Parts: sequence; C-alpha cells; structure tokens
Amino acid sequence: MSKKIVCVSGGFDPIHVGHVRMIQEAAALGDELVVIVNNDNWLIKKKG
Repeated sequence: MSKKIVCVSGGFDPIHVGHVRMIQEAAALGDELVVIVNNDNWLIKKKG
C-alpha cells in the first residue's frame, strides 16, 4: 500500500497563525507531511 506524501514550503519568517493553519490543512491531506523551510537567500529575493 502506498502512502500519500504532501509537501509544503515557505519562508516562515516569522511563523504566524496562517502558516500553522496551512501546515495543519496540508497534513490532513495525506499520510506524511514534508515541510521545506526556504533559506535567507530565497527570502531576500522574495521580500527584498
């Protein structure tokens, strides 16, 4: 039997209730959850 793996990513800088809700909702969609935390270089490019 295969597992459904769900993946989310974000900067989480700083983490807030919206991030927590997104992670909880994603976790409910599958059997395993992978959370990718983007690094500072990504954040600088996105937020400036």
